[in-house]
Amino acid sequence: MKKLILSILLVMFILKSCKNEVQVVQGDGNQKSETLIKMNNYVAKRNQELVAQFVKRTGLAMTETGSGLWYGVYSNGDGKKVKSGDIVCISYNLRLLDGTRIDSVSSSQPKEFQAGKGGVEAGLEEGILFLHEGDSARFIIPPHLAHGNFGDQEKIPPGAFLFYDLYLLRIKP
Repeated sequence: MKKLILSILLVMFILKSCKNEVQVVQGDGNQKSETLIKMNNYVAKRNQELVAQFVKRTGLAMTETGSGLWYGVYSNGDGKKVKSGDIVCISYNLRLLDGTRIDSVSSSQPKEFQAGKGGVEAGLEEGILFLHEGDSARFIIPPHLAHGNFGDQEKIPPGAFLFYDLYLLRIKP
C-alpha cells in the first residue's frame, strides 16, 4: 500500500513539474515585422552574392532577373518563343551548385509541362519563358523559387540552389 501511495505521489509530482506555461512575448507588431524584413533582406542579399560568386568563378554567361533567377542561353534554337500556356518538352540535367546530381531527363522521355501554369519550380516556370524552341540554357534557381527552406525531403536539401542545364526540345501549342 505504501508503494502504491508513493507511486501516485511520484506521478503527481512529475505531472506538476512538467507543467509548462506559455510565455507571451510582448512587443510592437511593427517592430517584429521590421526584424523579419531585415532578416529576409539579409538572406536574399547573401544568396545573390553566393550565386554571383559562383557565376564569376565558373565563367558562365548568365543574367539575373528581378526575382533572383539566373539564366543563360548558350546555344540558340531557331524555333518560336515560349509563351504562357504552351506545353513545353524539355530534357535536362539537374544538380546542386556543388555538383551533386539530383535528376536528369533524356530527350527520349522528355518532361512536359504547361508554361505558366504551375507544377514545376517557380524558377523553372519563369526561366522557360525566356527561351525559344531548340535553345539550350542554364538556370540557377534560388531556394525561394525552388524548394525553399525545407527541400523536398528526399534528394534536395533545405535551402538548396538548383542548377538546371536544359534543352527545349519542342513547344506544343
